[in-house]
Amino acid sequence: MNGIIINYKGQEINISTAFLSTIFLYQDYGTYFVEVGGTERNPDGTGMSYKWLDTKIALGETIEVNIVGNENKTLSSTVTEKAELPESVTLLEENNEEFHSRLLDKFYKLQNILIKKGLL
Repeated sequence: MNGIIINYKGQEINISTAFLSTIFLYQDYGTYFVEVGGTERNPDGTGMSYKWLDTKIALGETIEVNIVGNENKTLSSTVTEKAELPESVTLLEENNEEFHSRLLDKFYKLQNILIKKGLL
């Protein structure tokens, strides 16, 4: 398997190059997180989204990431899997009134702020 091997807290995660893979390390007000995920796309635009790791990281913890080729490894099982919609499907086509109502509300709030500041 060509791909990525991640070692964290004694867990080995093997990710194949068949996936668009992402590794996010981020902090939010002093709390640190790691997220490892990926997406598999089909020619019709549909696909699956995978997540192997999504957790907080304590200070001093180590994450090891290795790029490998020709390793005799098996793809790791995922924590979550979610079907992805084709790129041609938009929120307008889904007719999600609640979502659009919230967006419109945000737009009007921003519009009022800009009018009060004389920018519109």
